[in-house]
Amino acid sequence: MKCTGPNFVLLTESGSYFVEYLLGELVLSPSIAEAWIFNDPDIARKFQNKLFDTFKLYTSVNSFIDIDN
Repeated sequence: MKCTGPNFVLLTESGSYFVEYLLGELVLSPSIAEAWIFNDPDIARKFQNKLFDTFKLYTSVNSFIDIDN
């Protein structure tokens, strides 16, 4: 089993994950399997700030361990 990381995901207050922000449309999912995975915490925080500024969406930056079988 090979682990890669550190990785990060954005989790909303309602328990859904940031999947995509494209052409002004926000996509969220309850599944972490669909979440956008960031490998840089600074980029994750920039997206976090963008989501708040644009949608007033509160998110947290959470670590995520991606296990590649």
